[in-house]
Order: sequence, then C-alpha cells, then structure tokens
Amino acid sequence: MASESNRNILLPVDDSEGCERACKWAVEHLYRGENDEFHILHIIPSQEPEVISGLGGISGMDAIVTAKPDPAADKQHVEEANNFIQHRMLPYLTEKGVRFKVELCRYLTDNDSIGDVVCKRAEALNAVAVVLQSHNKSAITEFFMGSVANYTANHCRQPILLMH
Repeated sequence: MASESNRNILLPVDDSEGCERACKWAVEHLYRGENDEFHILHIIPSQEPEVISGLGGISGMDAIVTAKPDPAADKQHVEEANNFIQHRMLPYLTEKGVRFKVELCRYLTDNDSIGDVVCKRAEALNAVAVVLQSHNKSAITEFFMGSVANYTANHCRQPILLMH
C-alpha cells in the first residue's frame, strides 16, 4: 500500500454520469487531503495500443499526442473524452482542491483488454483504491460481452470499490 504521505486513487472513466458519481463519492469518502492524488484513466477505442497523454494538475488539461495522428473517428473519441473530463469532472475536483492527473490511452476495446489496462495502471501507481462504475448489464449481455468491472475485480491486486 502507498504511504500515508502519498496516496494514489485510480478512477477509470468513460463518458457516463455514473463515472461522475463515482468520482464525487471517492472525493467525499476516500480523499484525505493534499497528499492524495486522483488518477483519471480514460481508454479510447483503437486497434493500435498507445499512450496518448498524461495530464494533470489543478489548472486544466492539455492533450499531448505521442504518436502519429489517427483517423477522424479516433480523433473524435479523444475530443469527446477530453470534453467529458474537462467539463464534467475537473471542475468538481478543482473546486475541492484535489490534486489529479488525467491519463488518456488508446487501446483495444474488448472488456478484458480494458480491464487489463486498469489492473496494470493500478499496480504501477500502487493505488490505495480503484473506484469503478458498474454499468449493470443484463446477465445475457454480461455472459456474451463480459464486463470491465468483472475483469478488474477478478484480476486486480489493488482494492476495488465498485459503484452501482
């Protein structure tokens, strides 16, 4: 576990209201002050895995693309992710004085792949918690399509808080 002087909390997000609620819950119930840092991880659908950006601070967001440009659809996904995070999550974190970093990465978008990225990032950060939003899929959908939350809960070594 991370030391009391430096705690990392991982918030994997998509563009859903549930992720906004999970973020607010984490701030209200896990945040202990200036030594905590929230890591917001958004995975962009892609056929070619790569890190797009590592963003952070209290004062805004600048996307740093570390690979050659992608087709228009990929570019649109990045813009939508930036827009969601910048307008719906960062104002709350900034208002509360929470230190944060935003990480966007392109990756294959099947549930196991996304779950694997979440698990690896949580371990690399030595996160004290991973706060995930469940999307409440039906049993049939869950069986055929799987779930990022299910994969993460079964493979992650860090503590998982699953929001319903």
